[in-house]
Amino acid sequence: MSIKEQVHDLIDRLSEDDLRVVERLLRGLSATEATPSVAAPLSPEERRARVNAARGSMKGMLSGSDEIAARKQEEIVLEADQWARLHGPRLTS
Repeated sequence: MSIKEQVHDLIDRLSEDDLRVVERLLRGLSATEATPSVAAPLSPEERRARVNAARGSMKGMLSGSDEIAARKQEEIVLEADQWARLHGPRLTS
């Protein structure tokens, strides 16, 4: 059975909702084939502007290492409290 026949066989088994998804996927594939895959090179100024725009759009989403370390310490304290509630206090030497 050829690939085309196998695909047709799979399509015959799909629901209407799944067929709509497949249609969008296929249209997307054919659209990407029509567009060139290599973008024109960016000038240093354009690259800098795009990087700054991306940084601005992610502002507040990224954490500094100090914030990550503080959250980790909070997790350690919470886990120690949970362990103590379940198993009793830890003995330290």
